[in-house]
Amino acid sequence: MAASIKTSHLQRISRRYRSGLVALSLTSACAFLPVQVSGVVLALGDGTGNTTAPPDDPGFSNVGDRGVYLGNISGNHWVITASHVGAGSVTFDGISYSLVPDSAERVKNPTGMGLSEFTDLTLFRIDSDPSLPSLTISTSAPAVGSTVTLIGDGLDRETTQTTWKVDTTVTPFTWDEGGIPFNATGYKSLGTRTKRWGTNTIISPGANDFVNAGFGDSKSINLSFDLVGGTTDEATVANGDSGGGLFYKNGANWELAGILQATGTFSGQPSNTSVAGNLAFAGDLSFYRSQIESITAVPEPRSTTIILALSALLWSRYRRVHSADDT
Repeated sequence: MAASIKTSHLQRISRRYRSGLVALSLTSACAFLPVQVSGVVLALGDGTGNTTAPPDDPGFSNVGDRGVYLGNISGNHWVITASHVGAGSVTFDGISYSLVPDSAERVKNPTGMGLSEFTDLTLFRIDSDPSLPSLTISTSAPAVGSTVTLIGDGLDRETTQTTWKVDTTVTPFTWDEGGIPFNATGYKSLGTRTKRWGTNTIISPGANDFVNAGFGDSKSINLSFDLVGGTTDEATVANGDSGGGLFYKNGANWELAGILQATGTFSGQPSNTSVAGNLAFAGDLSFYRSQIESITAVPEPRSTTIILALSALLWSRYRRVHSADDT
């Protein structure tokens, strides 16, 4: 089962899934009141590992506490995040960078598809260079079965698993912690935060996979959390992991394939828990790649250009004034 990107206010969204006996309801990665993104939840061990870049680093330092740094593009320093996280100051490697006022731009859906106008993806500029490499956005979504790396910054999990006996005969389902026989296993979140990475496997980047957690339809890449039989560093996202990055190694090169947005949890599932079988959803950046490139291609105004424009304006006014004096 795939764990969640949860929030303080769980939002039911338009799609529903079923896994085993437990119906899944989807929840937003953050609530109407934005919460800081959470840390990736590891399936195995005590959950405290993977807090430094992996040996084959997809872009660990590019993931900040509010979004992912795309790079210095056309003289501007661009960050992408989930819209419900919002644009604002962002921290990379312990250094805070300020939002450039009025620079935020929300990514839109194509017209004629019956989708919301705006997606749950937003681009914004920061005021200085974090000296991080530029990232490549995927041109197509990773295929089903592909292994991807998740990087998020936020809530840690308890070191030991929790089990529940879930009664599925009532709605919402009731969860009895420690009940026997148990039919759900997972982890509770702590109040501390740490950036970490983990891996998972794509289950369905289909043509019609759009998720709306109340912040706009977004083409999605979907994951499931497996406590048994998953990847070596099997992981999912926890409370508020929105704005983190989903990376895919295409041949020899790492690409930014998605932005973490939402999760699917079981009916009645206790808040701040990550349970086997929960789903996780990332915005598919390949679907919006041309629009993202169009937004970020706008060059930064150069001081010399501004000076020349002001000089031309002043000269024009000077000419008009003196022409009037001569008549």
